[in-house]
Amino acid sequence: MPLNAASLAQALAATLEQAANDGLPPVCIAIADAHGELFMLQRSIDAPARSIRIAQAKAYTAVRMGMSTAQFQRRLIDERLSVADFMDAGYTSLPGGVPFHGSDGGLLGGVGVSGRSPAQDEALAQALIARLDSAAA
Repeated sequence: MPLNAASLAQALAATLEQAANDGLPPVCIAIADAHGELFMLQRSIDAPARSIRIAQAKAYTAVRMGMSTAQFQRRLIDERLSVADFMDAGYTSLPGGVPFHGSDGGLLGGVGVSGRSPAQDEALAQALIARLDSAAA
């Protein structure tokens, strides 16, 4: 099945359901398009409102930088840079944002998760991308 809005929505819903049933804090999940613009967003009913903007920023940054926000954070540390050095107020270095690619390797978009620890956010973003990969296969 090709990657489309329906497969994105299914992967998003399945990941949000996984998050709702794993006993961990509630989350917000954002999916950005290949330009970093918001395409889809869902939030657990009890997720903090601040998680909306954080999830969006994680997805945006993953797309615009072409790397996970965890990798971006490492780059900032390794190169002694600041997020402000990139002159984009929408960037964040909080882990939990991951880009996703098509079968041809082209960048399709990014996923951002917020509401849990950085490692837990990143794991949920990776779980959503694994669902997308399965749907596209």
